Parts: sequence; structure tokens; C-alpha cells
Amino acid sequence: FSCCPVPYVFIKNHIRIKRRPLFYVFNMVFPCILITMVALLGFYMP
Repeated sequence: FSCCPVPYVFIKNHIRIKRRPLFYVFNMVFPCILITMVALLGFYMP
């Protein structure tokens, strides 16, 4: 282009990702343990 010295626009983004292990404990591990306990309790109940 004749108007601009650089024909491309430079865009720079920074993405910060943080791992939260407590999220996985409450959303995956705890329900699995709870379902297992309920299933095992079903064998003991008449």
C-alpha cells in the first residue's frame, strides 16, 4: 500500500493459564467417590 510503510498489522496477545487442582477434586474426584460409595451401599441395603 502506498499509505503505509508496513502492509501488515502486528497484534500481540498474552494469555495466562493457571491450573487449579482443587477444581478437579470437587468436580471429578469427589463425585466419583460419592457414586462408588452409593453403589457399594446398595449391596448392603436390603
